[in-house]
Amino acid sequence: MFLNRIQETLAVGDEESAAVKPLVQDVLAKRRDTMGGGMRVMMRGRGRRGDAQNEDGPTETQALQETLDNADAGADEVKAKLAAFRTARDQKEQALQAAREKLRAVLTAKQEAQLVLMGILD
Repeated sequence: MFLNRIQETLAVGDEESAAVKPLVQDVLAKRRDTMGGGMRVMMRGRGRRGDAQNEDGPTETQALQETLDNADAGADEVKAKLAAFRTARDQKEQALQAAREKLRAVLTAKQEAQLVLMGILD
């Protein structure tokens, strides 16, 4: 499993791993959230119907895509949906950065460098 590989790479014991793993999982989940909408639209473009929804209902990605699919949508509607999409994306990016900072706070410099090389931290 990926998290076990991280534990080995960081050379942490079980106790330290118990503290680090949830923080890594949070970063990975938030990173997926920041990329999720675009991936769904790309998959949809390849003929697969991604529903672009989360547990809370339709996302800004889905709302924007539906507006783009609507031939009658005006420029103001497109601009409003695009602004909502960008706002949501920025909020997700901020949440990702906060999660990364929490993770960095418990790491040594060497561990941080390892996670940067693995693409988990920036």
